[in-house]
Amino acid sequence: MKDSIMDPITEKKMEVKELIHTIMEMPNTDELPLIRQLAIHLHRLLRIRVITPPISEVMITLQSEKPKLYHATRLSLPEKSHLSILFEINGDEHLAKERLQSFLND
Repeated sequence: MKDSIMDPITEKKMEVKELIHTIMEMPNTDELPLIRQLAIHLHRLLRIRVITPPISEVMITLQSEKPKLYHATRLSLPEKSHLSILFEINGDEHLAKERLQSFLND
């Protein structure tokens, strides 16, 4: 019975890892299709409930490694967008990268 409970968790964790890899592989550009794609991926991360995705770490790393994509996406969002709060996250980029790698390698 315990194995059946673990399967959805493992499945969701793999989904989160795939989303994070996809986000981190996106080019650092301000092209509209990529901005929309990033917004879709962030929205999908927020909708995951089975586990807690490392959203703060993703946003901090994204801000430091892909500043064009990060800022273009931030500026393209409507003021009342539920994604806007993600672009207010700040933190130590070294610690965020370390935690993100730990999550991805787990």
